[in-house]
Amino acid sequence: MSRSVLQDFIVVLPGFAPDFAKQIIQWTLERIQPRIVSFEDQSSQLRELLAEIYEREEEWSEAAKALSGIPFESGHRAIQPDYKLNIFVKIAQLYLEDEDHISAEAFINRASVHIHDSKDATVQLKFKVALLFFIE
Repeated sequence: MSRSVLQDFIVVLPGFAPDFAKQIIQWTLERIQPRIVSFEDQSSQLRELLAEIYEREEEWSEAAKALSGIPFESGHRAIQPDYKLNIFVKIAQLYLEDEDHISAEAFINRASVHIHDSKDATVQLKFKVALLFFIE
């Protein structure tokens, strides 16, 4: 499978029925896992789509788990601090929605490493709001 074919496939996925799209995304993620270094961007996009589906279904922890699988630490691609911060805050919010404060706190801690590098005021505000759940 080539990256360009997979990229074209990702573009049409949102048009599929949610249950079918979930199955296709999960199947595709399993298939590209052994060569994840070659498909990091596509894996991230697939995981974001999967998380959106779970979020619409109010499956908060499943959405968080989907986003948690985004490869951030490989070093093969440059990832903007705002993107990392946004994803970590989103994961924390999803876990908070499911009242899993321990998992949420772990991602708030991961987000806090990137907050000073962020230029995005919106994501900074989301971080601060999520942080309020842990200050008492």
